[in-house]
Amino acid sequence: MVWVTATGAPRRGAYRPTRCARLDCGVMAHEPPGLSSGAWAAATTLLVDHSTATVLAAFRADGVQALLLKGPTIARWLYRDGEPRPYLDSDLLVRPADATRARRVLAGIDYSPQLDERRMPDWWRPHASTWIRGDRGATVDLHHRLQGVGVDAGHAWALLSEETETLDVAGTRAAALSVPARTLYVALTAANDGPSGMAMSDLERALEHVSEDTWRTAAALAVELGATDGLFAGLAQRSDGIALAARLGGLTVRDEDGRAIPLGHAWERLAESRSSAMVELCDADAKLCDGSPKHIGR
Repeated sequence: MVWVTATGAPRRGAYRPTRCARLDCGVMAHEPPGLSSGAWAAATTLLVDHSTATVLAAFRADGVQALLLKGPTIARWLYRDGEPRPYLDSDLLVRPADATRARRVLAGIDYSPQLDERRMPDWWRPHASTWIRGDRGATVDLHHRLQGVGVDAGHAWALLSEETETLDVAGTRAAALSVPARTLYVALTAANDGPSGMAMSDLERALEHVSEDTWRTAAALAVELGATDGLFAGLAQRSDGIALAARLGGLTVRDEDGRAIPLGHAWERLAESRSSAMVELCDADAKLCDGSPKHIGR
């Protein structure tokens, strides 16, 4: 017997026992009475991973490209000490050209959108849409862009998909963000979610375990994505993040005329230009550069 929620939007304590004929029949949004936090985390992880694998297999069969954003990628990366890192849904970034096909695939395997966004104005639409599978509670957050990213979705996908990692999720190969991109995404999520919940725990561990060199690479990616404001807003949620932001903020980028621009304002200045800019990531005194110009276009 497995305890599951009856719907995709359960209330605290609203449980009923349901025998699962399939492994993906539901996900527990809160820890049921009498179940340890470790057992609850393991159960939810198993269920969500199976649902993720089902969706990714369906996507692959239809030629839809997607990147796994959180879930097992965060848990296996930042929680290797055995501390439970539960997750309740699948977060997938889909290639913009495949967005319509991805929605069709989800509908074909019994997922429905939580909200009909066609009835909403363009300014309202969030960075992701939530899809729920029947009454089983399996949930997919289908991202068409990342929160805090300023470039268009197609350009963002090109940058994020250029270098990825592959991991096994319930026996299915899943493409995931590279470590620098994942590091940036942790900060962007903290900025979006605020100083509470799993986003803050993820940020705390990233600040503790991720090298400063990786954070610098993440900052360079933030410039290319137009996400420096989100990066620093996320880091500002913690005192050790503020200290890191101060060190990263000492970095500058140089435009095509050789003018130094503080990293925190780089995208704002570059986005105002009608032409693309070739920039090079340098340190504060401009004596040390990485030697690899970054091309940033509007």
